[in-house]
Amino acid sequence: MIGGVYCQIPRTGSTLITALLQQRSDVHMPMNSPLIEFLWQTQSLWGNPDFRVELSDPSVFYGREKIVQNMLHGFTETIAPGKIWIDKHWNWAATLNYSVMKEYYPSLKMFRTVRDWNEIEKSFDNTGYKYSKEKLKDIKRVQDSLTLPDDKLLTIEFRSIGNDLPSVMQDLEQFLELPRFSYDFKKIEIDTSILDDLTSPKLHTLRRAA
Repeated sequence: MIGGVYCQIPRTGSTLITALLQQRSDVHMPMNSPLIEFLWQTQSLWGNPDFRVELSDPSVFYGREKIVQNMLHGFTETIAPGKIWIDKHWNWAATLNYSVMKEYYPSLKMFRTVRDWNEIEKSFDNTGYKYSKEKLKDIKRVQDSLTLPDDKLLTIEFRSIGNDLPSVMQDLEQFLELPRFSYDFKKIEIDTSILDDLTSPKLHTLRRAA
C-alpha cells in the first residue's frame, strides 16, 4: 500500500531520512522511484485514441478509479509485497502530480525537508559537484508554491534534523501513522549507488556531525 510521498529537495537531509526509514522492515522506500511516470502512463490511457472504443465502455469509464488503483497497487505490491510504500521524488512538489495521485488515494499525505536556500547552494559548492543553478531554482520555485492542508503536509526543517533527529522521526511516524520503531541512530547505512550513477557519490555521503 502507498503510505505517503516524500518531496525531497537536494542537500536538505533527504538521504539521512531515507536511510532511517529503510531500516524498517515494514517500509519500502525506493531511492529512485518511477511511480510518478507509471501514474502518468496509466493516466494517459484515457486520452489515447487507439483505445477509444474500449475505454468508452461505461463499465470501464466509470470504473476508471478502481482500475488505476488496482494498477498502482499491483505495481507496488509486486515490487514490495506487504510493505508500506513511501515514494520519494522532488517532482511531488508539482501540485498536479499530487492532485492526480490524490484522486486515487484521497487520504494521501506528503512530507518534505527544507533548508535555507543559501545553505543549499553553499552545500553544493562544498561537494565540488557541478550542478545546474537554474534547475535548483526551478525546484525551489515549485517547492515554494506548494500549498496543502496542514493534515496532508509535514514540513521538516533541516536544522531540526541536526538538532533532534529522534523527535523528527517520531513526528514523521505520527504524521504517516506508522507503528513506533526503534531506529539505530549510531549505525546509519544506505546504498546510494543508483543515485551515484546518475549524479555523484559526493552528494549522498552521510557524514557524522562533529
